[in-house]
Amino acid sequence: MKKLRLYHYSRAIKSELEAQGLLLKSTSEWRALFIERFSHLAPEGVMDYFVRVWSSEDMDSAEPSLWFVENRHLDVSSCSIKYLIGMYGGEVINMCTDPDDEPGLFLQSIGSPVEVVVEVSANDHRLRKLGNGEYQFFGNIPPCEVIRINDLPNQT
Repeated sequence: MKKLRLYHYSRAIKSELEAQGLLLKSTSEWRALFIERFSHLAPEGVMDYFVRVWSSEDMDSAEPSLWFVENRHLDVSSCSIKYLIGMYGGEVINMCTDPDDEPGLFLQSIGSPVEVVVEVSANDHRLRKLGNGEYQFFGNIPPCEVIRINDLPNQT
């Protein structure tokens, strides 16, 4: 069985990735978990901002998936990953903010930038190749399929 080595870039809490692997959740689940876990740490008005912006979106229109690339990004300042590793929570959390506004600065204070290296079967029915070396995975990646989690330098 052929294995694919894939790379996932994020700003996350490393110990959680080590314990849980990469978890697949819907947009509404991720956002509810984010508010539950971090609202007590956020500056006044930041969570209100997120809730207000998110309430105008169709939160669960797309099927949840994890995104990967097949080639390592050796230049972590690359536009393609800089945003992903710069602010916590991935696109489902941080796409509505900029790194230099108050919500963005708050997201930069959570977790650390990481590269998650995984190996999955090339024939896994949950894997979809998108082109340009990108893949979507429609399932969880358990810790046993995580080869390593590499710390990346902060981009702030």
